[in-house]
Amino acid sequence: MREFIRHVTRYYWATNISDGELDSMEAAGGTCRSIASGIMRSGRNPYRYPATQDESFNAARTYLTVSYRALYQREPDSAGFNQWFNYGKNVAENAEDGNAGITAVENGMLNSAEFRSVCLKSGLTF
Repeated sequence: MREFIRHVTRYYWATNISDGELDSMEAAGGTCRSIASGIMRSGRNPYRYPATQDESFNAARTYLTVSYRALYQREPDSAGFNQWFNYGKNVAENAEDGNAGITAVENGMLNSAEFRSVCLKSGLTF
């Protein structure tokens, strides 16, 4: 669990987690999905909350790349990257909530077979 938390926070928070925070998160427990969701949606994630809306296109591409590294533990492949990017873009264009696209992609990645496989290979409950 500790290595999984370290890995995910290193990518989503762009920093190493403190031992105290790590101890607290580990003690709180949870599933692989719930822990990753909490970290990725934390206000400490600079990629999910870009400084300005003008940066949204590049920020979305960066956030998706970070999500591949954090959740799938690999670099994105172009076909999968484009599929997730276009899915998020289509949801965002048809929603009133400004975060709908990114939330849809997050939920999709967190519930994907690939992420489930990563969790199970790490010995964690999905």
